[in-house]
Amino acid sequence: MYTRSDYHKQPIFLLEITWGSIIYRFATESVYLDVEGVMTPYIMHLDNPQYIEKTELLGIDIQDKSIPFGLYFDGVNIAFQEMRGNTIEGSKAELSYILQGDTDYDNRFILVDGIVSQPVYGHPDMPTEYVEFSVESKSIVEGLPLIAALNERYVLDEDVDEDATFNDKAEGKKLPIIIGTSMWYNDKELYNIPAYYGGSTGGVLFNFYIASHHIMSQTVKLQDATNTIVTADIVNGVTTLDNKKYPYCNARVGTGAGLPNPTTADDNTEYWVCINDTLPTANFGGILNPYGDGILEGAGDVCMWALTSSGIQIDFNAWYNVRNILNEYKIAGVIQDDEVTGLQWLQQEIIPFLPVELVLGVNGLSPRLNMLIVDNIDPVESIIAGDTFFRSSPITPITEPQDICNTVQVRFGWIGRGQRYKSTIHVGADRPNKMKSINNETMSQYSKVSISKYGKREKIINLNFVMDYYTASRIATNYIRLYSMPRLAITYNANSIYGWLRVGDVILLSDNDLKIEEQKAQIISKKWTGTNWEYVLEYEINYIDNDKAYYLE
Repeated sequence: MYTRSDYHKQPIFLLEITWGSIIYRFATESVYLDVEGVMTPYIMHLDNPQYIEKTELLGIDIQDKSIPFGLYFDGVNIAFQEMRGNTIEGSKAELSYILQGDTDYDNRFILVDGIVSQPVYGHPDMPTEYVEFSVESKSIVEGLPLIAALNERYVLDEDVDEDATFNDKAEGKKLPIIIGTSMWYNDKELYNIPAYYGGSTGGVLFNFYIASHHIMSQTVKLQDATNTIVTADIVNGVTTLDNKKYPYCNARVGTGAGLPNPTTADDNTEYWVCINDTLPTANFGGILNPYGDGILEGAGDVCMWALTSSGIQIDFNAWYNVRNILNEYKIAGVIQDDEVTGLQWLQQEIIPFLPVELVLGVNGLSPRLNMLIVDNIDPVESIIAGDTFFRSSPITPITEPQDICNTVQVRFGWIGRGQRYKSTIHVGADRPNKMKSINNETMSQYSKVSISKYGKREKIINLNFVMDYYTASRIATNYIRLYSMPRLAITYNANSIYGWLRVGDVILLSDNDLKIEEQKAQIISKKWTGTNWEYVLEYEINYIDNDKAYYLE
């Protein structure tokens, strides 16, 4: 592993293709490396690879790690091998680099561990040894649908509960995933979890199925269409079919509890559940947290759980480094879409509202804290623009004009029973007193400055997976912080001595031409141009010391 002091040397990029039983080795500069005690040649030519690492802000996509190559395989007739069935498609590929002068193969810095995809060969104007293809990263896949990944038998049928008499009213209903609690601010109960009547046990207990997994709570409250509310006992059951175990969660109500008989109810009758344990010391809520005690609700843990549950590779060390910060944001709600993957769900419902952006690296998806919101990120270096770190672009906005927002209403606390949000938080330049309580209105200096420049730009944000008042308040103020002004970027080309810098690092930048002196800037993109490292830096020129005030009902 290289240290900062090693980066006075230029990188030499290496590409290994394992095609059948043969390893083909390419390099941007011919080298011999010590591979397990054998000096091994990397002498087949490799052009400078089109590799770039960037944050979600610049458009992360699964295809971001699809890197094109055009190579000559010395002495290999590509078309002949393909016709024999010895296709290069799917061959293992690794892109890495070493620093000039180093001969230790184990010191290489791996950029992409992937496979060869979509080879194109037989060009009429090229030798038979020439082939073009892409190397696609194995670090990330689309992933499995999240609900099915937890329990592939999430659709209700007569086999769901071997101890119960099934009622076909629930036939075909899809059991969701429950995250967090159903409690709003000041212990107000929200009926946000659908429950499906699925028969009885012993003729004295009505069974209402609510989740495709076990939950922490021992009791819940159940409400029907007549607004009758009863307490139900939770049964975390397991059904064994074909030697496999499938979990489910069942809320059981006694026939004498006062609930109108669901057997004779209209088929369209809805039932909704609120998780609210009556035990004063109970750790109540939905699915268990695989990374700590209690329920899964901290946003950092939720992100790791959603990605890994879908089979997507993540950089665990990177996530654990920011876990405590992200876990200050509490997530709660019901995942009902049985086609959404963990990554899709996070990108739609969670990540846009956290102080973090995603980067796709060799170890999988990893997070980068945003310096505009998390203001205690320590700079890794102080850099003065000059001959070795020189500006190669003007200052440009990296957000669109329509992204400007200086007044925001955040709606949260989704109530499934009424198909509405429990509350709204307003952040802007004033308190219009349109809310039910002025306590839900916060003034922002960022809003005032932005409105004076761009006029009032208002947005409504729906948080489908937030019940917590403080989480919603932070998301609202964070959103104004990020989008009340254009987000700006500058590109700098840097000598190889700065090659140790990583995407997400914060530096103190000084540039006399721009009248910048020790201004915080964050690296949001990095690539090698062939002669220099190219860094795109996001920086801020309008810092306002905004005292964030929170008001409670």
